[in-house]
Amino acid sequence: MNQGYRTRSPEEWRKHDEEKWKEYEQLRGYRRRSIRLTIFNLIIAAMIIVGFMLARNKPVESGVYRFVDGFSISLLGSEVFEYPDPVDFTVKLVNTRNKSAEISISSFRVQIQDESGNVVYTFDYPSNVLKELPAYGSVIVFDLSHEVDLSALSSGDYAIRVTFNLNGKPIILSKNVEYKYLTEVLPAFQHPFYLVGESVLIDLLLRNRSPKTFDVSGSLVTIDVIDEDGDVVRSLRFQLGNASALPTTEEIYETGKSLVLDKPGLYTFKVQIQGENYFFERRRSVFIVEKSEEDFSGLSVFAEVPRVASTGEAIPMKFYLTNEKERRRFLECQGFHFTVNQGGVPIFEYKRNTFRLVLLEYEKRMIFDSEDWREMKFFQPGSYSVEFTVNFSNTEKVSKIVQLEIR
Repeated sequence: MNQGYRTRSPEEWRKHDEEKWKEYEQLRGYRRRSIRLTIFNLIIAAMIIVGFMLARNKPVESGVYRFVDGFSISLLGSEVFEYPDPVDFTVKLVNTRNKSAEISISSFRVQIQDESGNVVYTFDYPSNVLKELPAYGSVIVFDLSHEVDLSALSSGDYAIRVTFNLNGKPIILSKNVEYKYLTEVLPAFQHPFYLVGESVLIDLLLRNRSPKTFDVSGSLVTIDVIDEDGDVVRSLRFQLGNASALPTTEEIYETGKSLVLDKPGLYTFKVQIQGENYFFERRRSVFIVEKSEEDFSGLSVFAEVPRVASTGEAIPMKFYLTNEKERRRFLECQGFHFTVNQGGVPIFEYKRNTFRLVLLEYEKRMIFDSEDWREMKFFQPGSYSVEFTVNFSNTEKVSKIVQLEIR
C-alpha cells in the first residue's frame, strides 16, 4: 500500500527547491547588474562633474583668444570698419596669476590679406623681447595704429593673422574684418517726438562713407507713414532736385514736405529712393504724444568725470540724463549748461539751447560728450569744479557737480 505524503513528495520538493534557486540566481543577477549600473552611473557622474569643473576653470579659446601657462592673449578690435576709418586692432597679453612672471616673445609676425589672398600689410619682428609682468599685470604687445594707417582700403573682407612664440610656445591669433563703403539716404527729423496736431517736417540725410560723390539728384521718393498696427496712414511721393554728398560727408536735403498726425502713438516713416540703377530703403520711428512731460521727479544727471588727473592730460567728460521711473518720459528741455570753474572763474563753458528728448523706462542716455566739442587739458595744478545742469523750465532743473583735482 502506497505511503501518502501530508505535504509534498520528494520530487515535488526537488522541483520547488530548483525553482527557488533559479529565483535566487535571477535576483542575485539583478542585484549584480543594479550594482554595476549604479557604479557605472556614479563614475559617469563623477566624470561629468570633474569635466565641468575643469571646463569652468579653463577659459574658452577662439581665433581671437588664447590661454597659455597662466597668460591670456587677445586680439582686440572691431569687426566692421567704414571708409575712411583705418583698420585697427591691438594684441594684449595679461598675466592672470597672483605673482609676477617673465615673458619671452619672439618671431612676432602680423599679416593682413584681402579676400583674394593678396597681402596688404606685413609686420615682422623676429628678435626676442623679454619683460616681467607683475601679478595680474598686462601689456599691449602690438598696436596697429602705431605702425601704419590702413585707411581708405578697398571695400571687402580682410583676414588678420598674428603669430609669435610666447616662452617658446607657438601662438596663433586670427580674425576676419569687413571694410565697408556706405552710402544711404535716411529720414531726418528735428525732434524725436511731436505733439498731436503738430506739423512734422520730413527732411532727408544723405550719408556718404565712400571715395566717390554720392548723387541721388532726380530720384523718385516715396514716404509711407506706418502706425503701430502696421497700417499705412499717410503717403507722400515727390522727386528730388539736386541732391548729393561729397566723399566722407553728410548733407541734409530739405524736402519742404510735412504732415500732421492727429493720434498719439509710435509711427514709422519708411523712405524709398528710386533711381536709374539704385534703390534705397530706410526707416525711422517718431513718437506722437498728447503732451510733453510735466513731472520732472525721478530724473538725474550721471557724470563720467575723473576725480584726479595729471597736468597736460586730455580729459574727456561725458554726461547722461537718467530716467529712474518705469515709464517713458517725453522731455522739453530748455537747454543744458556745462562749466568748469577754478575759484569761481570759468575755465571751460558750453551751452546748448532748447531740445527734445525721449527717455525710455529706466534709460540712461548720454546728452553731452566733451570730446565732440573740444579737447580739454589743464596746465595749472589745483582743484576744479565741474558742473552740468539740464533745465526743463524756469524753475525745474537737475544738476551734477564733480570736484576734479589736477596734480
